Amino acid sequence: MRKYTLIIFVLAGLLCSFTSADSQERYDHVIKNGKIVDGTGNPWYYADIAIKGDRIVKIGMIGDVEAENVIDAEGKIVCPGFIDMHSHAERQMLRDPSVHNMITQGNTTIVGGNCGGSQLDIERFFASVEKKGSALNMGTLIGHNTIRRKVMGNAGREPTAEELEKMKEYVEKGMRDGALGFSTGLKYRPGVYSKTDEVIELAKVAAKYGGFYATHLRDEGLQLFESMDEAIKIGEEAGIPVQMSHHKAAGADMWGQTINSLKKMEKARERGIDVTTDLHPYPATFTTAAILFPAWALEGSSEEIENRLSDPAIRKRVIDGIVNNIIHDRGGNDIRNVTLAVYSSDRSLEGLNLHEILVKKGRGTTMEDAAELLIELLMSDGGASCAYHCLSMNDIVRILQHPLSMYGSDAGNAFIGVGKVHPRHYGHFPRIIANHVRDRGDLTLEYAIKKMTSFPAAKAGIRNRGMISEGKFADIVIFDYDEIQDNATFMDPHNYCDGIDYVIVNGEIVVDHGKITDKLPGKVIFGPGKK
Repeated sequence: MRKYTLIIFVLAGLLCSFTSADSQERYDHVIKNGKIVDGTGNPWYYADIAIKGDRIVKIGMIGDVEAENVIDAEGKIVCPGFIDMHSHAERQMLRDPSVHNMITQGNTTIVGGNCGGSQLDIERFFASVEKKGSALNMGTLIGHNTIRRKVMGNAGREPTAEELEKMKEYVEKGMRDGALGFSTGLKYRPGVYSKTDEVIELAKVAAKYGGFYATHLRDEGLQLFESMDEAIKIGEEAGIPVQMSHHKAAGADMWGQTINSLKKMEKARERGIDVTTDLHPYPATFTTAAILFPAWALEGSSEEIENRLSDPAIRKRVIDGIVNNIIHDRGGNDIRNVTLAVYSSDRSLEGLNLHEILVKKGRGTTMEDAAELLIELLMSDGGASCAYHCLSMNDIVRILQHPLSMYGSDAGNAFIGVGKVHPRHYGHFPRIIANHVRDRGDLTLEYAIKKMTSFPAAKAGIRNRGMISEGKFADIVIFDYDEIQDNATFMDPHNYCDGIDYVIVNGEIVVDHGKITDKLPGKVIFGPGKK
């Protein structure tokens, strides 16, 4: 009897041993020995991370386990994938789903549809992205300029009751289709022609569905404070959170005024208005040449604009308006501060400032000459985009450090060798870490990473991303703190950064040892109105 009992115990032990071996957790990826900066702002810690499918399933000292892939991150920083709060990369995502210039800088999620410009049919766009695939996650806002242009063209007037109702219907459809919120570009056509009450009524629709309001302010120079008051009023009366896009004090006249602009945001929050902001770390902006024109000059169709400019008296008024903006706004009071960046009509002029172009053409170099040149550039086929060196680094650092700021590149999809695009297209996130954290000490690493991850995720309502935590989506960046460096410059922008070793999106590696893998695991981020 004792003999049979012993055999039973031995067999039971063997069975338990086999069962334990068979039930051992198997992972797709295990990241070992990394220094974890988890996105919350808490101090770093050492741990391993196990990934199964698209999720982080275990954090701790995992030991020897079965995994398809083990990444040794010893000596490296492991953090959540960067969330770009202000992007325009969705515009070309169907053309280039690799979004190479974004993922190589650690970007795993973008918020698009900013500055009032978005896809009009959000549902159709999302379906196309899901079918084609994407290397990163993408959510979008529904844009005021897009909607107003569809309903009213470039008319410089208030909408009729019927037109306003139609615009509200477009906002509602966009929110129900999954937009994260509503955006305006009140410096650009046709939003520049709208009144505050119009925007409030449209923002109320987005608020009803739990969205937020992102705004390129009506003015970021001499009228900065009045424009901020407008944005705050819209947030208060519409009952919607406000995101002031790419905050800046443009033009030398306004340098230093970010002390007061940030205080204005603080005071609004004291009144219970949810106001935050974003920015990029470069002392130059980048947008169409139209931003230097008085808004009234660009009302209507191309033919109407050309007819207007052919009138000598009106053209003189336009030139005076452009000169005023060069002096007091984006031009920084020097035509050398405006650099032609993208100009398909003559690529040889890209990278030259207005002074250099005028000299090359054998023309005068006065402010008025520069204004005439800008008219030619803008009215050419394809138009023109410029870099405007008009910001103060002291202001940039002040905003970078402020607790109400998060980070957004304001960049789009870049194509190698095409145009002298702004270096933020390739180096936005690495520049903050390399320059402002490591080299200058303006920020701690934990604080900077929080502003790149969990803070924008919370503002945009992006759930289960932006933190290293069990159960969250596996959007992860692994980088060398000593080696991370942006390499893009204004004259030579098409350069990937150094130091980003791995980028993981939804559990799949899209950058491996610094190389793009061509995998497309990104997902559409649906907003709160999507049922």
